[in-house]
Amino acid sequence: MPAGAAMLKRYCLRILLLGLASTQIPGPLRLLAQQARSEGNRKMVVEIRPVYPPLARKMRISGIVRLRITVSPAGYPIDTLQLGGSPVLVKAATQAVSGAKWEAMPAESKEIIQIKFDANHK
Repeated sequence: MPAGAAMLKRYCLRILLLGLASTQIPGPLRLLAQQARSEGNRKMVVEIRPVYPPLARKMRISGIVRLRITVSPAGYPIDTLQLGGSPVLVKAATQAVSGAKWEAMPAESKEIIQIKFDANHK
């Protein structure tokens, strides 16, 4: 498969997954992560608020998830690498980051995202 076709296939899959994720009915605001922070060179133009996983809330799992996101020149996430955090929280953080958008730039960049989950926050 040519490189362009593979990239188009990944892009279409992300759009499909984003559509599926956005069809879920959001829970109460208290079930959202309390803080998301970007430590990169680009300004985030579409903020992210991951849903706190019910299992993590039930088990009272708190912590920070750190992700390194490869961002396309257009500002969309291309790839996500887990740098740290509870595996129970990482999936929710990764799903949320797939819907984020950064300002456009001439080249792709690597952005670090920290998402804080606090089981004690109401």
